Amino acid sequence: MLDTLKKADGFTLIEVLVTLTLCGSLIGLTVLFGIAFYRSEGFYSQTRAMVHILETARANAQNGENGTAHGVRFFEDGYVLFSGNSYAVSAPSSRVFFTNVYPITISAQPFPEVIFTFRSATSADQVITVIDRARSSVSSLIKINYEGHIEF
Repeated sequence: MLDTLKKADGFTLIEVLVTLTLCGSLIGLTVLFGIAFYRSEGFYSQTRAMVHILETARANAQNGENGTAHGVRFFEDGYVLFSGNSYAVSAPSSRVFFTNVYPITISAQPFPEVIFTFRSATSADQVITVIDRARSSVSSLIKINYEGHIEF
């Protein structure tokens, strides 16, 4: 009599529920890790952009563009690449403003601007701290030594 019963093809309810639970868990973890990666990549790409602008100022000073020093001035919402011995005396036409795309806080010590001298591209020792506003425990240091070397 047992041989005559037909075995039903298909999945049981338990098998379907376990599969859906596993798929849902994997999708949830992927989304969480994706958001964390997006945030960290936004912060580090903003920091790399700042380093690139500092390197541009150093290269401009070293190449003697406009016959003067070049620098970067830091503000709350961005930074300015300028030509001259100081942001205050630089010509407004020589200033290029960059807005922070990612929410960061910039703290430049001991001065709010970095100046690279004409031709030698040397600078005062300086440390720029970049803090992620979304995750205040995440920060990055950009160090500039007296020779104008930028360390990130």
